[in-house]
Amino acid sequence: MAQNAIFGVMMSRTAGSAFPGRPPNNLAAILAADVGSALAADSPLDVDGYLRAEYASARPLFVMIKDGRVASNDGGALSDGVRVSIDAALHGRTFDTGNEPRIEGPPTVTAPVRSTASCAAW
Repeated sequence: MAQNAIFGVMMSRTAGSAFPGRPPNNLAAILAADVGSALAADSPLDVDGYLRAEYASARPLFVMIKDGRVASNDGGALSDGVRVSIDAALHGRTFDTGNEPRIEGPPTVTAPVRSTASCAAW
């Protein structure tokens, strides 16, 4: 059974530096696929450590799983609005007009991370 997670890329001036010239959605998809592959190869993977080692120049990046745990490449926190929005997507919930979470800051893009690995070590 595939484990679904959302990979959020908070875009800033430095976020695309790991892959210059890539559109933000493509960058998120590339990184999500890489994290999924890393989890498939090493199910007890330290995702925080992996993101810091592999994507130190792309800031900030987050991986969130269904139980609400978040991994990051820079130890930063995921904003409440983004967390609520991603949690809703992970659980198939939608918002009524005017009831959407307020997301402030730089634009955010997401892509699903799919892995058959257990995510208990996150």
